[in-house]
Amino acid sequence: MTIDIQRMQDLAHEIVWLQGELDREIENRRRALGVELTGRIVGFEHGVLDAQRRLKVSVLRFVARSDVVSIVTAPVIYSLIVPLAIVDLWVSAYQAICFRAYGIARVRRRDYIMFDRAHLGYAQVRDFIILHYHATERSDSPFWDHCRTMALPESLKGKLALWRGKARVFREQGELFTPDSWIAVLLGQNVQPASFDPLTGGLPLGEATRFMAHIREMIGKTAEAMPTHEDFIARHCSAPMVRQA
Repeated sequence: MTIDIQRMQDLAHEIVWLQGELDREIENRRRALGVELTGRIVGFEHGVLDAQRRLKVSVLRFVARSDVVSIVTAPVIYSLIVPLAIVDLWVSAYQAICFRAYGIARVRRRDYIMFDRAHLGYAQVRDFIILHYHATERSDSPFWDHCRTMALPESLKGKLALWRGKARVFREQGELFTPDSWIAVLLGQNVQPASFDPLTGGLPLGEATRFMAHIREMIGKTAEAMPTHEDFIARHCSAPMVRQA
């Protein structure tokens, strides 16, 4: 097995180019819709708002020029706001009661909600890289002091709060980095949770013990079957010895 370095570089350049094309397409679509995101506020350009005002009609005019089907279904469609509001209230009640019962730190949901879905992939990679620097315990230079104390994106603050509270890592749909990757960085840089995931309490002790023993056994067998670092280099990517004159 040989490693084609040039092919890997070509693929990397192609990925960068595709990402640029995707960003440009997202920006073009945003402009076409007339949408602008400022902080957590979604704004619309004046032309879009003017068009909406021109199309808006009163209830009486809507009833007068609509067919029977639209008149019958419109109240049902708009009434969907009621169950959504009830769900929101129920989630708030759940957090207020159950989080206290299990000792989970309560947070304001608005602080940890990602609205800018168009840049979600970028934000996830950004947060993963920032964590490597922010979680440092080094204090031997102003650079590391800044990294350790710098302001964090709200999405990363939410992930850290969840981990530090109950050792949970939430993964967005399609997120590049798995929970295993996040946990490796968090524990590797000594970011310890205050408690354990409450869901583990539902497992019988014997079953949990057998499961952990099985994982330990599989890791051991895998490690024993793998070549050493030196053997891997010698087999796949060794370089000729350069003799100095």
